[in-house]
Amino acid sequence: MSALVNGLIGSVLAITLSVVAQKTGKPVKANAEGWKILHPGWFINGTLVGSTGMTAFFGYIWFFVGSSRSDAETQMLYVLGLLVAFGFATFYLAWLCHVQIVMWKGNQLRIERLLGSINTVSFGDVSSVRKNEFLGLYRLNFKDGKSVRISKDMQGIDQLLAKLPRHQF
Repeated sequence: MSALVNGLIGSVLAITLSVVAQKTGKPVKANAEGWKILHPGWFINGTLVGSTGMTAFFGYIWFFVGSSRSDAETQMLYVLGLLVAFGFATFYLAWLCHVQIVMWKGNQLRIERLLGSINTVSFGDVSSVRKNEFLGLYRLNFKDGKSVRISKDMQGIDQLLAKLPRHQF
């Protein structure tokens, strides 16, 4: 098959998986303390595993395989670019979905980060919610100038957005 056909098939598969992921998201349930916690679903975790695998693959090529062709220097620059791009994407996705934990209870929103910082605010302190279609993120801006980014593919994001007052969208 030609590269164009393979690219089209890959694009159709990616779009199909994205639509299925949005349609199969389950609502989150409250934990024992009453907090509802956003968590990544199969689509985010699958993307994270795939991106980690690609980072490891390009790292292996860069560090251990190399190239013996006449244009080896150019090839290795492409490999380095792919290694950096997949590495950054893996790190960013892991930070966005696993390092910060977003939860809510009643009208309180709580953001916990892996390093121990906890920020609890009321829904009334949310000054705006903006959606970035390109990055697939919601950005919640608070009255104190701080903000938090949340992936639109997190399970429970629709429930959280429904709890926020409508005048903030």
